[in-house]
Amino acid sequence: MANLIFTTAFLLVLIISSYGIISAEGRLMARACETSVESGHDHMMINFRRNVLEDGSEFHEPSSSSAGGSVSHSDVQTDMDTEDFRPTEPGHSPGAGHSHGPRTEGILHKFVLMSHDPLRAWISSFNVGEAIAITNSPSPSPLASVDQKRKREAEWALAKKQELEAAKKKSAENRKLIFNQAKQYSKEYEQNENEVIQLKREAKLKGGFYVEPEAKLLFIVRIRGINAMDAKTRKILQLLRLRQIFNGVFLKVNKATVNMLHSVEPYVTFGYPNLKSVRELIYKRGYGKLHKQRIALTDNSVIEQALDRHGIIYTEDLIHEIMTVGPHFKEANNFLWPFKLKAPLGGLKK
Repeated sequence: MANLIFTTAFLLVLIISSYGIISAEGRLMARACETSVESGHDHMMINFRRNVLEDGSEFHEPSSSSAGGSVSHSDVQTDMDTEDFRPTEPGHSPGAGHSHGPRTEGILHKFVLMSHDPLRAWISSFNVGEAIAITNSPSPSPLASVDQKRKREAEWALAKKQELEAAKKKSAENRKLIFNQAKQYSKEYEQNENEVIQLKREAKLKGGFYVEPEAKLLFIVRIRGINAMDAKTRKILQLLRLRQIFNGVFLKVNKATVNMLHSVEPYVTFGYPNLKSVRELIYKRGYGKLHKQRIALTDNSVIEQALDRHGIIYTEDLIHEIMTVGPHFKEANNFLWPFKLKAPLGGLKK
């Protein structure tokens, strides 16, 4: 009986000690982990992709001698991170210099994470050469930007210089044309004046009178405001472009304009201007309408931009078209802004 009890106690002690040995976790030294890294191309690609995602470390492909045998530590990085050296529970510390070994997720777990992460999957689609080419792509040099800026400024300066030369050449040609046309207009005005004088002399020699032809041009000035004005009169003054007091416009003589003048006769005054009056009005108080803006006629380029398509390129052309009521009188008259005249000294006489 005593032997049986002793044998049973011995077996219980043996079973308890065996269970403690079996449940103990294997503890690997750091140097042992480095020398016992898993081999294979798949494990190397996993390390490369993880390095690219985490810290961008450079990957070196292993030599051909490592394909069939063991892989050295210089060819393959160990599958260890900061968690390999995490603190353990009291009484189970592996000690200084020890490691818990490879991570428990395993290679299959890494592939699962990469398949669920689009960024990891996209980066994993690159091969080694493409990844190195992307990371080593040269950045643009500051000197290249400076050279491009200088080249662009040189092109702009050249284009501006060519434009100025073309404008200068065109201006020289226009000056010759303007001089010849002005001489022709002066001769035409003088010839018409001499013709009228000759006809008057012939009529006087015969004992009669010479009646000049009816004028084709009118100049109208508004002399009253808006007090006690009916709607029809206001509309007619708007059509005549006489919106303010002491505004003046040129008008072509015909039946419609004469009837309109009779309707607004108490509010306006009109007359038949001669060449001197037309020239002084345009030169002294002339303003043009260009792009819906009131611009002073200080340069022939303003007239050329607005009326070049009608053959009117300078001021004398405009004066000739207004004075003779030419074929483009409507366009020339609409180009002229209504003249703003001063009130008479001492006011209007009643």
